[in-house]
Amino acid sequence: MPFIEDLKNLLEQEEYKTVGTAFGGSRRIEHKSFSVANIKNWIIEQSPCDGPTEVEQSLQEIFMLLPQNLFSLIIGNLIRFSFLIELTNLKLGSTKMKTRWLPGQILMPQANSFEPIIGSFEPCNDPRATTYEECLSIFLCLCRLVKEKYEDDTSMGTFLLNMNKYRRIPYEFPVSYIDPTLIPVHKASNR
Repeated sequence: MPFIEDLKNLLEQEEYKTVGTAFGGSRRIEHKSFSVANIKNWIIEQSPCDGPTEVEQSLQEIFMLLPQNLFSLIIGNLIRFSFLIELTNLKLGSTKMKTRWLPGQILMPQANSFEPIIGSFEPCNDPRATTYEECLSIFLCLCRLVKEKYEDDTSMGTFLLNMNKYRRIPYEFPVSYIDPTLIPVHKASNR
C-alpha cells in the first residue's frame, strides 16, 4: 500500500515543517504555512491512480469523470476536510493546519476563557482528533459522494467552480457533518 503510506508521510512531513512554538509545539518551524497544494499536486501527479486500494480506485474514477480543474479543486478541499484541523492562536489571530492523528502539544481553549493553555492533542482527548485510517475512510466516502453527485448532475461541477471564484478561504467546501455535536465528530459515518 505505498500510495496510502506515502500520503500519510507527506501529510505528517507538512505538519512537522509548519506547526511551531506559536501554536504550542516544541520546535521552531521551517515553513510558515501547511501546503495543502503540495499534497494535492502529489495526488494529481499520481493520477490516474492504478493501485489496488479502494482509495486509489476511487481517485481514478473521479479523475476519469471530472474535468481537470474540478478534480484539482475537489482533491484540495477533500484533503483539508478529511485529514486536517485548523489550530488557532487567539493571541496572534493566526491559524495553522495540523493532521488529525499526530499527537503533540498545542494551544487549546479553556472553558469560559479566550486565554489558551498548552495541552496535548491526540485521539481520545480532542473531539477533532481521529486516526489516519478514519481520515482515509472519510476521504474515500467523500470521493464516492462526489462521483455519485456529479454523475447525477454535472452542473454541480459548474456550481463548485463558480463558488470557488467567490470564496475568501481556499479550502471552503460545501461538506459538513450530519451531527456536529458528536464526540468524536470526525467519523465516516457522520459525514
